[in-house]
Amino acid sequence: MKTNCFWRLLDKLSRKYFWSLLFLTVLAGIAFWCLSKRIDCEYNHFAIAFQILGFSVVIMQFLRKLTLDRAGFIENYISKFFIDETLITTFHDLIYTYDDDTFKQFDCIRIQQELDKEKKPIFEPFSEFQAERKTGSRLYHPRLFQGSTEEMRLDALLGYFNVIAHRYTKGLLRLDDISGSIGYYLIVMHKRIVIREYLNLQESEWKTGGYEKFGRTPPMKHLRELMRDMYDKNKSFDL
Repeated sequence: MKTNCFWRLLDKLSRKYFWSLLFLTVLAGIAFWCLSKRIDCEYNHFAIAFQILGFSVVIMQFLRKLTLDRAGFIENYISKFFIDETLITTFHDLIYTYDDDTFKQFDCIRIQQELDKEKKPIFEPFSEFQAERKTGSRLYHPRLFQGSTEEMRLDALLGYFNVIAHRYTKGLLRLDDISGSIGYYLIVMHKRIVIREYLNLQESEWKTGGYEKFGRTPPMKHLRELMRDMYDKNKSFDL
């Protein structure tokens, strides 16, 4: 119990004063080194040992802080997917129940009727596929649903996953941290042709829109990487 209280105290101090502790450790090491030079050379060993010990403590605390932050993010943010009805229903309506065969039929209709020339959003040519779906949960074509409620809901969902993916690509989350919670959903998204089509469309518009020359990150770049890595890890997974 006392040990836990001690670590909690150290965690609190390291979270709030990490850079100050690091600076003081370096400063103390330099001070001991300078002092040893003036007093007796045998103190050099003590100064070096003190500095190494100080650095070790700071690094250990930093790693412990990363572990706790990772656990907190998983608990508070990733778990939100299963609690927030908007996120889980968006996934079900616009991704999970939208199979590849249906998308291919949508694409044929789009090409045959030359719908790209029409004002968007366009849903009417696909009405026979909608069954009882209401506005916000209708099946769509990624090139034809701009400005719709479906587009806004899908963007919000992909943005949620992209936040997680950003932490992953920056090394703040491991693939195993994500795999056990939302790994299945990421694999589903990666395998859905409609999602790949939408992400490719976004990247294409980003390049042709001139954003590339400003050095900005392509939309959903982190999510693409996470989905690819998750899929590669579970290639034998059958949906």
